[in-house]
Order: sequence, then C-alpha cells, then structure tokens
Amino acid sequence: MSTKKRYEFDMSKEEVTDFLRALATAIDQDASEISGYNLPLPNYHKLKVSLKQGEDNLRLKLKLKHYETADDEEDEYFEIKGREEYKKLKKRMKTYFEEIGDSLKEKQFPSREIVSVFLKDSETMVAYEDNGEEFYAEYREACTAFGQAFEAEDLDRFRKAYERLGAVKDQCHAKHKD
Repeated sequence: MSTKKRYEFDMSKEEVTDFLRALATAIDQDASEISGYNLPLPNYHKLKVSLKQGEDNLRLKLKLKHYETADDEEDEYFEIKGREEYKKLKKRMKTYFEEIGDSLKEKQFPSREIVSVFLKDSETMVAYEDNGEEFYAEYREACTAFGQAFEAEDLDRFRKAYERLGAVKDQCHAKHKD
C-alpha cells in the first residue's frame, strides 16, 4: 500500500533554486529528509515537483507517493535481515515484470532502473525459504542471462531471456500459489 503526501510553498525564485538543490542532494545521498526544510523523504516510488508562476512568487508543489510500512519494529527487523515483506516484494516484482513486457511489446528496452530493481528484487526473492526453492537455481540462471542480454543491448536475446524468466516464474507459481 502506498501513501501520498503533498506540500505547497510560495517561494521566491532564489528560494526555489535552493530548495531544488537541497532536494537533489537528498536524492543523491538517499537521505530520509530534505535538509534545511525538515521535510521527510520516505521510501518514495514517485516524486513530482511542479512550479507555477504567481504575481510576486512561484508556487512550488511537491507530491510524494511512498510505500507504507507496518511499524518501526517491523521495519527495523526487515532492515536487519536485509529483506522486506515477501508480499510487497512480489507485488513490486510483478509490476516491473509487466512494465518490462510492455517495453518489449513496443520493441524497445525498458529503463535501466527498472531492470536493475527487478534483478535486485529477484536476488532478494530467492533468499526466502519455503517459497519455491527448487526453482531458485534455474531462476538465478535466467536472471543472469536476462541481465547479460540487457547489458549487451541485444533486444532479441533480451526478449528470449524475459520469456524464460516468465516460464520459470509460471512453473513456480503453478506449484506454489502466491
């Protein structure tokens, strides 16, 4: 589940540029807040900034959409374990897998970020016990081929690797219901 937060500010041109610099720094440093503004920058998956010219100032709107977490104790547990809740992981993986498929339908590569996050999530997923371990070795091999095809910028090979990933996933899901 995700939560939306909205912030609005009336700022001068100079204040806007300072804010945008602070935002860029926070993103670059993976900070949990925007320094100097005491604005939280949680585990967001969508961030939107808009500016509108006013008579005297600029109207800056910041919209954040971020994943909700249960409670601090549970977050701390998953952070220690290096994992997150299995269902959340699987939901994100499904979304990214579909986005990759959509890109392939348009005969183009998906973004590097989507592929990178999907492969990282795949590494996390195969660390869970009792969730299809007998398919993990084959899935890892398929992920390796998938990543190599992407890096080689070979669209045909990438499509075949994607299809292989889908086949392994389908076999696993047929045996182990989500």
